Amino acid sequence: RLQRALDRGDREEAISELRSVREALQNRRPSEDDIIDDDLLRFIENWRGLIDINTNLHTAIVPDHLHPAINTIVMDAVNDAVRHGQADWIEVKLDTQESEAVLTVSNNGQEPDPGVVGGMGAATLDRLASGGWKREVDALGLTRLTAKFSLH
Repeated sequence: RLQRALDRGDREEAISELRSVREALQNRRPSEDDIIDDDLLRFIENWRGLIDINTNLHTAIVPDHLHPAINTIVMDAVNDAVRHGQADWIEVKLDTQESEAVLTVSNNGQEPDPGVVGGMGAATLDRLASGGWKREVDALGLTRLTAKFSLH
């Protein structure tokens, strides 16, 4: 139904569908096996009081050894998006493919300064994202951070 609403350009129905999916996911009781980290989930819930933040982390299953890196990157990315970019919408997705996990943090904040190439955040990403990372701005003006992690 969401896709049909999007195809028709019916923004209100699409938002309504997103809300119903969000409510269903929020009411879901995750098992201990699929929780990334209780601290990270609390961090996200705290931000939900101030911004619109959506995530699929509660359904993602990745090896335990990746949890600290994912948690650190998500927390840094969300904090930076709000603090530096003044974002009021953030989406955090974690998907697994055959040999890697892909973390994507998208936001509607201001574009990063093109003159800023590195810094502590870049050094942290270099260290933690074993499969590499990139930050880009898409055609809609959304800033997207993608970090990849080897599953082996």
